[in-house]
Amino acid sequence: MPQFATRAERTPSRGTKAGAPAASSARPQLAQLAAALAGSPRAKALVQRHAQLQKPGLCQLSRSGQPVIQLESEVKYKTQTVGYEDENGDLQKEEVGKVADAWIDARDPIAGSAPNGQQPELYKQIGKAFKARFVRGHLLNDNLGGVGEIYNLFPITYSANAEHKNTAEGKLKQNARVELHEKSLQDKLAKSGNKKKATEKLVPPFVHYRVTAIAANPDNLTENAAADFKCEMVAAHSLLPMGQNEVWTIYSRPGAKITATGRRATKQEAKNENLGPFKSQGHGETSSVSTSLRRSKVNGWRGDSGFKFSTKGVSRHVRLARQKKVALKKLAKKIESNPVHDEFYFEAMDRAETILETVHDQSNINTALAKLDIVLDRWVLQRRKSEYLYNLKKWLNSTTLSLSNKNEMLKFATEELKAVKDISLVKQEAQRIDTLIKNKVSKLAKKTQPQLNPN
Repeated sequence: MPQFATRAERTPSRGTKAGAPAASSARPQLAQLAAALAGSPRAKALVQRHAQLQKPGLCQLSRSGQPVIQLESEVKYKTQTVGYEDENGDLQKEEVGKVADAWIDARDPIAGSAPNGQQPELYKQIGKAFKARFVRGHLLNDNLGGVGEIYNLFPITYSANAEHKNTAEGKLKQNARVELHEKSLQDKLAKSGNKKKATEKLVPPFVHYRVTAIAANPDNLTENAAADFKCEMVAAHSLLPMGQNEVWTIYSRPGAKITATGRRATKQEAKNENLGPFKSQGHGETSSVSTSLRRSKVNGWRGDSGFKFSTKGVSRHVRLARQKKVALKKLAKKIESNPVHDEFYFEAMDRAETILETVHDQSNINTALAKLDIVLDRWVLQRRKSEYLYNLKKWLNSTTLSLSNKNEMLKFATEELKAVKDISLVKQEAQRIDTLIKNKVSKLAKKTQPQLNPN
């Protein structure tokens, strides 16, 4: 009779995840795009949309004649904690930017802002320790939607900040200008009423740019303030062979000659000209940058119109993100220690992050995660039922029963299990069903056996 699989057989490998199926019939440019963005959901949506448009039938177009592809500019940020010594030699901690991952859509401009002077003591003590000028370096440039908040700033030397502008940021601005020009061409095409040509313009005018700030000694910047800015970028019009990203590394080394790897930008490319609505709005958080702030996603948490991004608000924002991070760690340990839920580790963590994105108050974190416990129990209950029915079907196929009898018993077991709502009762109910089916099989076997001739 069927048996339940052991935990070892059910639990997936921790280092792997099932990959998404590759999209078919996509043109080479879109295939490169998907590879360049390392499986970005946006890129996959574009590839899938293109595949749909290749099939016969009507194309779904907007009133302007362009393909209906919903995209918007947004920036995902991650923060990191760094230490420094204050005037008394005591170690202090501050939260600064670590990663800015920006999807810049020319059809949806967002305006950035200059640094607003936060964390003055951190920058004062680092500069004093190395007798060098340190600035609040934007991970994402303020002229391309990067806001002057602590999660988009990292302390680097003035010269390294200039080198960032003359290399990766210069090319970023140039790519943005090209995409803005492409947008204007698409707008003219749409207004012309040529739906066929508009349909062919599937790739939106975008730039995908990612910056990671890596500190040599994050525990104490006043001892060693060296850091690297690792940048990578891909634009709709400039895909490299095999979908590779263009990369740069800018080295911030106080007291040393500035160095960087990657293509240098021309003076014209590095200028803040012809950037349209993306251009920085100067100091402070004016209403013109509210869209950028709402599109900021910090440590998995996304802002909304009801959240105040004042200086005090940013501290609350970062604190809330940290509390969510702690909650996720506790959840991971809880799942790993529970043999019943362990097999759903990856699905549960993904679902938890999705749930927490909608939580904007620390008091609601535990309530939100409590919903996940109900979901987990439902997943496990369904999995146990499916495992039993699968093994039952396998066992029935090994018998000599007729196909109709096999289907009848499988249907009987399915109906009996539907009433079970508690995980702990699945095994008990399965054993009861096993007994009933075993007796039925024995009776059927006796009927089909040839009768012995007494003579």
